[in-house]
Amino acid sequence: AASYGKASIGGIFGGERDAITEGETGYLCDGNNLNDLYETLLKTLNKDHYKFLGKNALEFSKNFNWKKIIKKYIELI
Repeated sequence: AASYGKASIGGIFGGERDAITEGETGYLCDGNNLNDLYETLLKTLNKDHYKFLGKNALEFSKNFNWKKIIKKYIELI
């Protein structure tokens, strides 16, 4: 989603924490709690906040292109 400039909503129990910067590129919530999910959706959609999150997500995703990742691996070796 981030590489397409879209905000994300992810669960708090998995690896989503590595892909979503809370409040900057999206939000994390307890997907098993409908109230938490509902509140997170409202927060994302309020005053077109998803546009701000999406713009940040696109910039964040640029850190994860293969050229940069391979360069970091080579530096480690």
